[in-house]
Amino acid sequence: MKTFLSLIKIQLKDKIDMSFAKSRKTLIQKIVFTIIQFLVIAAVAFLSLYILKLIGLVNKEEVVNLLVVFTAIYFILDLFGTSFDLMKTLYFAEDNKLLVTYPVSAGELFLSKIIVYFFFELRKTAKMLLPIVVGFVLSLLTTTVDPHGTQVFTTQISIAGVFTIIPTLLFLSAFTVVLGALISVPLLYIYQFIKRRPIIELILTIILVGGFIYLSVFLINLIKAQGEIIVSSWIGRASNAIKVFVNKGSLYAAPIRELMYMITGEFVSYGYYRFNLMLLAKFGIVIAGIAALSTLVYFAIKPFYFYIMTSGSEFDNNDKNKNKTNHVLSKYITFTKKELIISIRDVEISGSYIAIYILVPILLMFIDAIYGAISTNLSGQTMTLAFNLLLILTPLLASNSLVASLYSKEGRAAYIKKTKPINPLVPLASKLIFNLVLSVPCVIACGVVFADFSHISASNIVLISLAVLFLQYVWD
Repeated sequence: MKTFLSLIKIQLKDKIDMSFAKSRKTLIQKIVFTIIQFLVIAAVAFLSLYILKLIGLVNKEEVVNLLVVFTAIYFILDLFGTSFDLMKTLYFAEDNKLLVTYPVSAGELFLSKIIVYFFFELRKTAKMLLPIVVGFVLSLLTTTVDPHGTQVFTTQISIAGVFTIIPTLLFLSAFTVVLGALISVPLLYIYQFIKRRPIIELILTIILVGGFIYLSVFLINLIKAQGEIIVSSWIGRASNAIKVFVNKGSLYAAPIRELMYMITGEFVSYGYYRFNLMLLAKFGIVIAGIAALSTLVYFAIKPFYFYIMTSGSEFDNNDKNKNKTNHVLSKYITFTKKELIISIRDVEISGSYIAIYILVPILLMFIDAIYGAISTNLSGQTMTLAFNLLLILTPLLASNSLVASLYSKEGRAAYIKKTKPINPLVPLASKLIFNLVLSVPCVIACGVVFADFSHISASNIVLISLAVLFLQYVWD
């Protein structure tokens, strides 16, 4: 047992930066910041629900169903991320080469990996989901208001729900990790199949990005089709749509709904929930389910995990050497090609650029759809045009921080470039190409959206687009 705990401690120490604990001042700052962060997120969740109920978008009877739907969406997204992270943690982690040499059994090594990841899953849940759920619970515990404005001094749920939040989310995190461990096995083979066939990876990426753009444009066009917005009728339609969505979503997410009832209690009347003996039965069923699923994961995946670790196939480069003709390129093209390859391979860089340059035109189109549906005077129209330009420039200029990091990441190695027999501006300028390749289509798309909204002539749109690009690169 001591060896097993030491194994967990080694992995946690390697992955967690505890330098802040060496100083009392930094430790206090860390604790205070964590508490403030928790309170701010909980307050935002509580106030958002309060405003939604105040303007009539959400009724008090739908708050619990809204909590169920929100938790279900979070669970699905988290399960996908957890499965992918566990795949990398179990089968592709660099520390596997070292851990496999330790005098421990395969079962202890596998369990230590799962427990360490479970610790990080708990930390993520405590940072993100817990304060939001607390905001929901506080909203359900406050006095409710009926349509006539009369205060009803009762709570929708029992005060005991506060004490069941942490155990319930603990069970949810455990289910996420255990299910993610099961899904990581087929995901590993899918990942390897796609990575060995770059053309399939490219096609899937294009399909996903194209599907996202098409769906976004389709939904925005629905807003345009509504014409001028009438606030009262819009709130009524939105309220009905939210009611249908959360009620149906709660029915489809039955397991999550039953889990959330461990916080709110069972439904007893219209909008009110109370605890009963079924709560104890649910706790027992959930614990038994987690235990059974964990046992299945241990005996089903442990042999596979150890086989992958000891086979070495995941660490060796099995690609066949292919003879390629060495094409001599000009100095500038050589550096540009190198920077493009580095930027594309770095998911942090390429992903950030692509996300920014895809979201900016979509966000601009969404804002213009809202403005186009609202009747404004001449001053309001002028302000919306100015805000369009501000909305285009702000993300583009913010993306320059990524360009700046490209230079700073090289550190002292940047001085080596001074020894190369070329103009120093060549390698420096080549780092801007990837940003330029992505920003030009983005600016063109923004120009088209802006022209459709403002009805400005094509020549003026071209001048505005060139001015935006010029400003972006002068800012660089």
